[in-house]
Amino acid sequence: MNKIFFCALVFIAIKSFAQDPTFTQYYSSGLQMNPAFAGAYANPALSFLYRSQWPSLSGNFIDYTVSYNHYINKLKSGFGLYYMNETEGDIYKTQSYHFDFSPSISLDSNWVLKPALEVAHYRKHADLAALYPYYIHTIFPPSEKEYIDFSAGLLLYKKYFDFGFAVHHLLEPDERFFAYNESPLPRRYIAHTSGNIPLNKKESSFLSLGIHFIKQQNFRQLRLNVAAKLYMILLQVGYYNKDSISLMAGITNKQFRISYSYDITTSKLRNAAAGSHEFFVSFFIVNEKIKNKKPALNRVAF
Repeated sequence: MNKIFFCALVFIAIKSFAQDPTFTQYYSSGLQMNPAFAGAYANPALSFLYRSQWPSLSGNFIDYTVSYNHYINKLKSGFGLYYMNETEGDIYKTQSYHFDFSPSISLDSNWVLKPALEVAHYRKHADLAALYPYYIHTIFPPSEKEYIDFSAGLLLYKKYFDFGFAVHHLLEPDERFFAYNESPLPRRYIAHTSGNIPLNKKESSFLSLGIHFIKQQNFRQLRLNVAAKLYMILLQVGYYNKDSISLMAGITNKQFRISYSYDITTSKLRNAAAGSHEFFVSFFIVNEKIKNKKPALNRVAF
């Protein structure tokens, strides 16, 4: 039954306009959310984020990203690179490579404005034979699609507050696999904000509030998060658009950050699909010679 349910979901997804993957720990995947996060932090970072959605299904949705984020003082600009792999069972797979560029403009001693541009290369693979392997290969052979994509973003921040806006798929590239089925990838609009409140004078503990909104064609998603950093301990509770409640825990210091989150499904899918798992790890390159000399955004939000 799970297999039939999963196949129906994927078939609908391929026939309809595509939607990008979303992450519970969206600030941890900052470059994927908004290219203006390139170079926004104090130190360069190498990060890995893995998500497994609805693992109780026979072919669940798995996404992961590997990213590198760096600010170059001489150029007064941030650079970001990330690779994303999306798998929907054995039917639909996407690989993409992204390059982000974001100059930093100091508005005063505290505020920084960062416009950004992203260039990406996508490769998509569809194999509908996984649905009906005995005869569909003669009708729909495995197909691949490649294209170049562009996105843009804007970020305004100071040490403990940020507001950003991003538009992905500016030119709405055509994702069609077959000549008779036009499939432009709809633009994706993202707005986000977070504020971090110090809980002690040493600023070793914080309370963080976050809002994240996505619109992509008819799809809308709103996430509300309350998080806390208590010395090395990270905790978060999130609410997702009447669909799920997320719980997260992790640890962090000057050299690394590790966190795990679980989405508890509250929608009608809860009886057919289990919740979703996310694992994030990031390593910071702490070096005064390459440290961001501009005011940097504090990484408390998730």
